[in-house]
Amino acid sequence: MEGIEKQDKFALGLDLGISQCRMAIFKGNKFEVIPNEQGNFQTPSYVAFTNDQILVGEAAKAQLLSNPMNTIYNFKRLIGKSYTELINHVSHYPFKIEQGIGDRPVIVICQNNEIKKFYPEEILSILLKDLRRQAEAYLGRKVKEIVVTIPVYYNKLQIAATIRSCYDAGFKVLRTIKESQAIALGIYHQNTNQNDRNLLIINLGGGSLDVAVITIQEQVFEVRSMYGDNNLGGVDFIEKLIDFVTHEFKRRNPGENISGNLRAREIIRVACEKSQEQLSIEREAVISCPNLMPGKDFEIKIERQMYENLCEDLTARCIPPIVIAIKDAGMGPKDVDEIVLVGDFTRTPMVQKMITQIFGGKYIRQHDLTSHFYACHGAALEAAVVQDISGSQHKNLLQLDATSRGLGLEVENGRMMIMIPRDSTFPCQKRHAFTTLVENQSDLDIKIYEGDNSWTSDNIYLGKFTLGQLQLSQGGSVKVEVVFDVDGNRNLTVTAINTHTGQQLKARITPDWLEKVNQQEKKMPTGANGIKIYQEFKQEVAQMAIQTESMQALENVEMT
Repeated sequence: MEGIEKQDKFALGLDLGISQCRMAIFKGNKFEVIPNEQGNFQTPSYVAFTNDQILVGEAAKAQLLSNPMNTIYNFKRLIGKSYTELINHVSHYPFKIEQGIGDRPVIVICQNNEIKKFYPEEILSILLKDLRRQAEAYLGRKVKEIVVTIPVYYNKLQIAATIRSCYDAGFKVLRTIKESQAIALGIYHQNTNQNDRNLLIINLGGGSLDVAVITIQEQVFEVRSMYGDNNLGGVDFIEKLIDFVTHEFKRRNPGENISGNLRAREIIRVACEKSQEQLSIEREAVISCPNLMPGKDFEIKIERQMYENLCEDLTARCIPPIVIAIKDAGMGPKDVDEIVLVGDFTRTPMVQKMITQIFGGKYIRQHDLTSHFYACHGAALEAAVVQDISGSQHKNLLQLDATSRGLGLEVENGRMMIMIPRDSTFPCQKRHAFTTLVENQSDLDIKIYEGDNSWTSDNIYLGKFTLGQLQLSQGGSVKVEVVFDVDGNRNLTVTAINTHTGQQLKARITPDWLEKVNQQEKKMPTGANGIKIYQEFKQEVAQMAIQTESMQALENVEMT
């Protein structure tokens, strides 16, 4: 790694996937994907607890069937969410997930006959620490700074939780980059001569569906629109197969119940994952479950058409995000120059058929072996750009990012007033003047939300601050101007100004402030059964902290 050692500046590109993680560096106008200790270029997103150690990646995945209750996977889907949001999905995991303080999901494991609990962000941090260790071993130097990918439709809470996990793992996050943007950068580097085109990127991976329309002109990448579904991904397609196999086993074996058998469920899941891949290229597959029950194997043949029928509702859910993204970009299908399919589940014929029906004969960049690495390539290139080591070929590279959700505040009767709409290119700023509704009102709460719904109760609460000591005008009302400002790093600043007195108060909703708050730990009370929490954030991850400009303002910050 001589070339890297001579560079004064250095940063890693990390594609953080629900199923696999990939790391790369950019040097000498080339990408280098970093292999793990097994020599593979992607590491399974698995963490397992045995009696004497913690296993990560391939080692963790390899002992899944023998240790299902203590092998953690698909935890990226839990990041930044409340337990209530996940309640319909917790039964799909072999490990236990319970409701913690502040409605946070808590993962429960048993190690050395001791029950321990972890937040999903802590499990992610364990994975990230090991990735960092392996990168340092390969590169022969310390790795601190990274650019990390995030799903297109992640909200601010999920982004902040991801950044926090990176910091806990010893990384400094230079920038987060949307997966679709990273993919576009990775593709662009393959052929820098293809300019002036509109890309539609459809990323159906293990945990989410991300759709983005990106226009490339010269070296300018403009995100025209984004849409997605954080609750639609490959794991949902696999669940359809699992339910099918479980039902068929019960039908053929009356009186035998495998519903509560965690080992049996994982045997079925592994078999279904293999069969799903086979159904992408063949018209039928055999789902083989050896030793499903003691002394009993089970297998069943399934045709592709039956699989497509089982997943018909999931395939239908893919259509609205695609249509909405194109519409929000001010385009029609004819305006799309190239369709990029990324993620294993875009390989399935039913998904490709659906896309073909929408776009007809448009050129589709098919999923291939290299497409797995588009995102980590793009993250590595972005890391080099941030560090100003990308070379003359990329010195004018400019990315115009956009908000993935609306940002606004609560007005009368709990309604949402969107100040900065979804798909707004940032940096951006929006002002609006409000008049107090209650006569002789002495203070005003500014409640901040993220989302696109008409009611704030259906959006994501980011916190509030209070503009106090209002001096009343002659009519008993006060006019307050509110300013929403999103900077180039996606950070939101909200300012409230009393137009009569000039008094103003600012609140900055940033991952940095959330990190400071989270460093102040508090422990969950120890129960009679000896359950312990390893780490408790002072503020719940489901709450977004606000950085204010004065201690008086800080005291007025209120979270729910």
